[in-house]
This record gives sequence, structure tokens and C-alpha cells, in this order.
Amino acid sequence: MINKGIISAALLLSVLIANTNLQAFYTGDIRKVRVNGVLETKDFEIIDRFVERAVHALIITEDFSGICQIRRTILQYSNSTQASARQQYRDQFLRSANQYIAAALKTTSTLKPKQKRFRVLTNLLILIDEIGQLQLAELAIPMLKNDIPAVRYRAVHCLTNQSIINQLTTGGDTAVISAQMIANNLKDAIEQCCSDTLYLMADFAAKVDVDASDELLLMIADKRIKKYADWTVENEPVDIVVLPALCTKMTAQSNQNGEFGRRFGQLFSYAIQRYIKGENFLNDEQKRRLASLLAEAEPRCISGILAQPQNTIRQAIAQNTYKILELERSRLFGDETKAGELAVKFGFNYGTNPDGSERTAPPILSQPPQVKAGG
Repeated sequence: MINKGIISAALLLSVLIANTNLQAFYTGDIRKVRVNGVLETKDFEIIDRFVERAVHALIITEDFSGICQIRRTILQYSNSTQASARQQYRDQFLRSANQYIAAALKTTSTLKPKQKRFRVLTNLLILIDEIGQLQLAELAIPMLKNDIPAVRYRAVHCLTNQSIINQLTTGGDTAVISAQMIANNLKDAIEQCCSDTLYLMADFAAKVDVDASDELLLMIADKRIKKYADWTVENEPVDIVVLPALCTKMTAQSNQNGEFGRRFGQLFSYAIQRYIKGENFLNDEQKRRLASLLAEAEPRCISGILAQPQNTIRQAIAQNTYKILELERSRLFGDETKAGELAVKFGFNYGTNPDGSERTAPPILSQPPQVKAGG
């Protein structure tokens, strides 16, 4: 006959083992260290051990709720409650986090199956993102070229969240170097990026003022322009970040304002033409997104540039009058007979014609591709 006591003990042991991931790393002395007013060597050791165990638990835990609890606990104990010890505590926490997260990221390539590798990698990046410190965010740079789109997106998010942007824009010369380095790495990752990831990059480029971020913004604009040109663009609301960023750069006193002006005019012009020419090509959701982009970009960009309220585009969309929309596009961006108001005001053109003369308007969007029968 089976001893019920043995069964109960075995069940209890299995429960304890299952919960070790969640309990072992935060039920010890870290609570006491967090409220100490001055830290000693043994306190630094406790912080280090806490972070080591926490990162290990994050790697081996499989259930979603358990993983979320681990991340919450790590964040909870990432700072001291005492002002007098806050810098000491934080410095040690970040040193340990850098060490153990970096080591964990290196081991992910050996994890099997692929689903486990994805889970661990994603949660390490989410943890970096949530901590929001520049020295940890840079650990995400190698992941920008990962073969999994969701991992690339999360890596970009680590490097472009608002906390990182704040540190890059207020940190002095060292922060400028970091901003240049991050922007250059984002540039290298553009070709593999989906529209959601480009949105994050564009927001970063708009807010971080270094040469490499200007180049990043121009590259993003070029990619979006190409997508409009071949009728493969997705997620048009991404450009509600790209267009104002280009507009701001265009209006700044810069040697490159013509580069930004050309991209702004081309992208905005293509968006308007897509709306007009795509009447029988775009589905209702695409039309709605595009209309929202145009209606929002007009007051955010055109009104500021011309220093007076503009609502012609919005009214034309509301009244479904394509002729007025086309006339407004010509007024703002030019046509084959004359330059548009924006090019005249900021002194740029759209390149040269085959005969060497200046182009007074951005290229015309081609007609949408023919829909195959049955498609």
C-alpha cells in the first residue's frame, strides 16, 4: 500500500522546486539592504547575488505569470529606499545587471528549442527596456541584426525608449558619443526593419540631435518614399512621426535643410497622391489610416511652416473632393510649371531634369498596380 505521507511530501517538494524560481532570489537579505542608509561590502555582495539569482530565474522560468513576477521583483529592488544610499545601491545594481544580463544574452544562442531561445532573449530585452539605463541598453545592439523580427523590434525599443532619449539629450559629451553610436547602429539595421520598428527609430531621430540621427532620419524617409512609390507601403500612421521630424529639420538653420525639405515634400506629396489615385485600389482601413495621416500632418506641419492655420487638406478629405486636394498639393509642393510654396520659402528643389534644369516638383506617383482577376 502506498504511503500517503510520502506522496504528500513528494508533492510538496515539487511545488517548492517549481516556486524556487520566484522565491529564492528575493526573500533574503536584499530587503534589509534596500533600507540601509549606508552600504558596506557585504551589502554590495548581497545586491550582486540577488541580481545573479534573479537573472537565472528569468532564464529558467517558463510560465508567463512567473516571468512577469520576476521582472516586477527585479525592478522593485533596483533602487534603494534611502536617499543617502541610493547612488551606492544603484551603481552596484547596474554593474551586476550589466554583468549577468550580458552573460545571459551570450548563452541564448545555445538554447534549444528555438521557442525557448526566443522566450529567454525577449524577456532579457524587456528587462533591459524596463530598467531603462543607457549602460544596459547598449547590450541590445547586437540583437538589432537578429533573424527574428520581434527580437529586432524589442532591441530597437531598448535603445530608443524615452528614458534613454532623456539620458542622451541631457548627459553631456559622453552622451553625445553614445547617441552617435546608437544612431549609427540603427542606420545599419534599417533595411530589415518593419514599419513599427521604423516608427521607434523616427521618434528617436526626431528627439536626439546628432549628425548620425539626422542621417538616420533621411534614410527612414527614403525607405518610406520607396514604399509609397511601389505601392507596398504599410502602416501609414508611421509617417505622422516621420513628417513632423523632417519638417522640424527643414525649418532649422542647417546646411542640410534642403535634404530634409526634399524628403518632406516627396513623402507628403506621395501620401496625398496615394489617397487620390488609390480610390479603387486601397481598402477601407488603408483609406482611413491615410486620411488620418493627412488630416493630422496638415496642422502639425503645414500650419507651422506657413505661420497660419491650414485646413484645405482636411476639408477636401471630408468632402471627398480630389480636385481640391490635388490643387493644394501643387500649391504646397509645386508642379511642372512652378515651384511650390515650401520650396520657395526654404530655397530647395527636387533635383534636376535630364536637361540640367531644376525640378520644381517632386516626382509623380505611378498608378496603382492592376489587381489580378479574382484577387
